[in-house]
Amino acid sequence: MPSPAPLPAAWLTPLAAFSAPSGALKPHGWTIVQVELTETGDFDYDAIEAALGPQTRLIHIQRSCGYQWRPSIPIAKIEKVIAWLKELRPDVCVFVDNCYGEFVEDREPTHVGADLVAGSLIKNPGGTLVPSGGYVIGKSPPPLPSY
Repeated sequence: MPSPAPLPAAWLTPLAAFSAPSGALKPHGWTIVQVELTETGDFDYDAIEAALGPQTRLIHIQRSCGYQWRPSIPIAKIEKVIAWLKELRPDVCVFVDNCYGEFVEDREPTHVGADLVAGSLIKNPGGTLVPSGGYVIGKSPPPLPSY
């Protein structure tokens, strides 16, 4: 699973344990390749292409800055990289973690080609309206790998 942005949220990394020998995703054959953004905050297209392997099924994009000192990724940049990815590998599922990205632009990741989008119901402009929860939206069915 190439991730052309920072790794998933800090709380998710130990759960997925991408680098641990017995992580939750490892027994299912999942691996992760992190591709850093460029110094200017753009996607590194050459590095992303190099990270794509024949078994790549999912591309993860972390829209928000998370715990890093960088701006969040705007929809225009996400749109550009998704269009490029879909030309290069139409078979992969593009997943965008949209936490903190809801309602800050006039379009959302699904408007620009994301196959799956997830976010939090407690970390949005109406935060604290619900005690917990999240959402997953996307195409039906998304192009996900089967086991």
